[in-house]
Amino acid sequence: MTQRSNKHAKIGPSKKSTCIKKNDHEEQFIFIDATFGAGGYTTEILKMYPNSKVIGIDTDYYSNPIIQQHEKLIHDKFGKDRLEVYGVNFRNLKQLVTETILPKLDVKQKPIGSHVIDGIVFDLGVSSMQLDYGHRGFSFLRDGPLDMRMNPSDENCPTAREVLNNMSELDLRMIIAKFGEEENASKIAKSIVHYRNNVKPFDTTLELANLIESITPFKDRKKKKIHPATKTFQAIRIYVNDELGALATALDATRDVLKLGTGRLVVVSYHSLEDRIAKEFIKENNTYFKKVTKKLVTPDEEEIETNVRSRSAKLRCAQRTDVVDSNI
Repeated sequence: MTQRSNKHAKIGPSKKSTCIKKNDHEEQFIFIDATFGAGGYTTEILKMYPNSKVIGIDTDYYSNPIIQQHEKLIHDKFGKDRLEVYGVNFRNLKQLVTETILPKLDVKQKPIGSHVIDGIVFDLGVSSMQLDYGHRGFSFLRDGPLDMRMNPSDENCPTAREVLNNMSELDLRMIIAKFGEEENASKIAKSIVHYRNNVKPFDTTLELANLIESITPFKDRKKKKIHPATKTFQAIRIYVNDELGALATALDATRDVLKLGTGRLVVVSYHSLEDRIAKEFIKENNTYFKKVTKKLVTPDEEEIETNVRSRSAKLRCAQRTDVVDSNI
């Protein structure tokens, strides 16, 4: 399962600071923390740029009081005028900028079009806050209802329970193979269908986790460093929330809202599917973005020892060129 800690140091602060760094620390920059969570990135940015402002985005905002608590802590420390948090999916990034942020700017600040943002950070995957609460349905180690929705109030988003109990074996196999990159997808999908038809419909996370563990040979469990259910849980969660589609849409939006010539894009991913999308986006949009880091940035041994969940983290950074997209 892709996991991002609530802590700031997933990949060392110095490495991330280099990516989003601006020369004039006294300038009034506007940054977007597209995965606000506990506000780790936001806090570091506000420290680094004392006259700047952060727009936080978190689809989990209204259903997770911890996010609101961290928002209040940051408000108390830096001032309410320096942070605004919106409970929307980052796939709506462009709409948020053009309809909400842009109208609030001073006339002097408004550029041509919607290129008003100085930097955007994405820290992808599921957070520790979501994993640590079994009732959200993200964890295979804690029992809870099979939900897995990032935004539980989204009626258009299916729950994991609905997916597992209603989808065909073929569709389940495709989801687990594509989004989980699980080599045993066929066996797992077949077992899921057999269980729901002959034992009972799925209700809880441990029912699914225990089933997958039971059909995994002991030698395979011993050989692999991760829980047998890790990739299946990742796959179902990604499908339920259309995470890859949301990421692709959000990245497209960065091209339209980052400041021409100076805007920075930072993407921290935790599995190859996310990283591939970020990599291909920067490559395919080389007219509009240039790489800031020549090589992929990964955590060093010291960082991994400090935060074991950072071991799979990959950081990509690019800067917006001054080329205007003719399709805007």
